Amino acid sequence: MLVIRPEQMEALNVAADRVFRQRLIAFLRENMSAWVEGMNDISLDEFISECMSIARCNGIESDAGIAQYVCLALDSAPEFIEQPEIRSFLHEPGSQVEDQLSRLVNILAEDPDEWLE
Repeated sequence: MLVIRPEQMEALNVAADRVFRQRLIAFLRENMSAWVEGMNDISLDEFISECMSIARCNGIESDAGIAQYVCLALDSAPEFIEQPEIRSFLHEPGSQVEDQLSRLVNILAEDPDEWLE
């Protein structure tokens, strides 16, 4: 039986995170170039790492959810989730944080002013 020790699992997770960040950097360079043009790959990687940590602390675990979080953070700040209106929206009772994050992205994509109402 194959046994994976905790330190091996951690090494796998670190490698997977690095690959994900590289893929996300490539995506952002291709699809959101105006948003990231002033950032080199090192600073963009650090920004993404910071966002990943904050997102995970708030229950956002999937690659898609983290990518959405990073994209929203590019428009504001990695800590945007600390704004009371955003926090209460994402942590609405009876809902999943990642579902709410997707709803927020859709609202902002369709009509950014709707969020202000």
